Amino acid sequence: MNRHLTIRSAPLPASYEEARNALAKCEHTDECQDWADKMAALASYARQAKDDFLLIKARRIQLRAIERGGELLSQVKAAPGRPPKIREGDPPDSRTRSSRYRCRALRAPT
Repeated sequence: MNRHLTIRSAPLPASYEEARNALAKCEHTDECQDWADKMAALASYARQAKDDFLLIKARRIQLRAIERGGELLSQVKAAPGRPPKIREGDPPDSRTRSSRYRCRALRAPT
């Protein structure tokens, strides 16, 4: 028996060494998979940010709603009574109610 043998220098069974190496590979593989998943998510977010398909469709729907609202508004009879007060210096407003509605709806919210 060798008296100079220490715990650090004690030989390990080959199967133990193989198991250790296999576990180290698994740990590294999991870490790589985490990074691969993060990169896939980043790529997806970047693609979504550049893709304006949904935005275009939503704007078309919004504009159609504004147009349809104006069409329906033009079908409503004007209420009898006094016309709105016109202040001196105001330019005449020849726009229809539907076009006023459309212009008001297109303005940016404040």
